[in-house]
Amino acid sequence: MVLFTERCGESLGIRNHRPNLFEIEGRLPLKNMRSLFTLLFLAVVLSYTACSKDTFNINCGTFQTDLIDRNEDGLRTHINQFTQDLFPDPTPDDSLGHAENLRILVRRIKDQCSSLDADIGCYACIETLPLQSEIVILLDSAGVQVLRIIDITTPEGDKLSYSSVHQ
Repeated sequence: MVLFTERCGESLGIRNHRPNLFEIEGRLPLKNMRSLFTLLFLAVVLSYTACSKDTFNINCGTFQTDLIDRNEDGLRTHINQFTQDLFPDPTPDDSLGHAENLRILVRRIKDQCSSLDADIGCYACIETLPLQSEIVILLDSAGVQVLRIIDITTPEGDKLSYSSVHQ
């Protein structure tokens, strides 16, 4: 915002008059105000759409190392980041509402780490409270194929989350 001093005002032929905030804002042409609002609107829309994409900041190398080492804490962090928005959506064919979420989780793992071969082992097949599902992951470790099975908590009314790793 430009503030006028007495000296600037005098050079414009205005003496002893300091414009207040309303007088300064009144001097902005309507066209500039529309442009300003248009730019602000576009900035808000672009920032919203950038946040709504399926983007995850997962380091694939760390994720693979955690799988190989069966690092429970590391895997919990990675998997729970993948599942942070996977709340149930029950349907007549899926009373738990997580079948599609499990497919999305597997797709996210494959998209983030293309070197991993991930697939659904079973859906809500481990009869614990709450039920658990399995994701089977095959990866290469120095030329040796490593198989890991990740158990995913599949609760009724809450999002998917990491439970454990085995195999």
